[in-house]
Amino acid sequence: MSATTLFKNRGSAAIAPFITIVCMAVLTSAQSFSPFAVFQKLTTSELATLQGKITFLGPQEKPVQGVAFAAAGSSIYLAKFQPFQRPDIPYGTIAPKTFAATITELQSMLTEVGRVPAVVSGGVAAVPYVSFALVASPGGTGIGFEAIVNREDSILLFNALRKAFATNHDAIKAIDSMGCNISLLRPGVAKDVSSDVTVTLSGVRLNRQTGRYVATANVTNNSGSVLSGPISLVVTFAGGVTLFTSDGSTCAVTPEGQPFVNLPLSGGALPSAASTQVVLDLNNPNVEPVHVSTRVLAGAGSR
Repeated sequence: MSATTLFKNRGSAAIAPFITIVCMAVLTSAQSFSPFAVFQKLTTSELATLQGKITFLGPQEKPVQGVAFAAAGSSIYLAKFQPFQRPDIPYGTIAPKTFAATITELQSMLTEVGRVPAVVSGGVAAVPYVSFALVASPGGTGIGFEAIVNREDSILLFNALRKAFATNHDAIKAIDSMGCNISLLRPGVAKDVSSDVTVTLSGVRLNRQTGRYVATANVTNNSGSVLSGPISLVVTFAGGVTLFTSDGSTCAVTPEGQPFVNLPLSGGALPSAASTQVVLDLNNPNVEPVHVSTRVLAGAGSR
């Protein structure tokens, strides 16, 4: 299989602004790894020092942006991973996307990832695909863990991470973006239900506080049955208008790379004849008329 069929590389995205990445020179020699179980036994206060990093090691024509995370309120120090990196593994130098996680989410992550045997055992797969690394500083002493797994186990790892961080918007967006680039998608594909709904855009106006435009999208279920969630509104604007915030971009449906927002739902579904609304935050630097085309995807699976 060629490198181009193994992954889709869409380039780097902006680093999340609420968390700081700190890089500094490290002169420490390589250190030994701690078992995964040591991290699972970290206390609440010790989990505040936990950091994680996911790096793609498979074939790539261009650098693939990884993911790093830390406890909310903490900075990510990428240098802390360096003493635990294997000298023969090409980790790359591109800065990862980042997100912050609560202590409860980090505990859930350790539980869910702990159900993937190839990760828990650590070591290096015969055909490396993804590196999953953890560092922490319980009692001020740095400890590290790394498992380099193959593609099949990478699928299990990503699904475990999605389950652990299911309610963390920034985490899911970062994980799904990386998963899209390296062909580790969610199981299944959402259904295109555009013909079953009506989408109207109203209230387009300038938000003087942000300098951006906002608009309200109203989605009505015209079918005779309930549309199961999650339901995503895929939007494509004409001219120089773009979506400022999104929940992700399409990867499993065409056209790919189109931003979408997930709709608020009561009870996780949209009943027949019911409507739901979402406010869109728009970049419109040239003050153009806002023209949009839409699609609506419903149900579990990749977008």
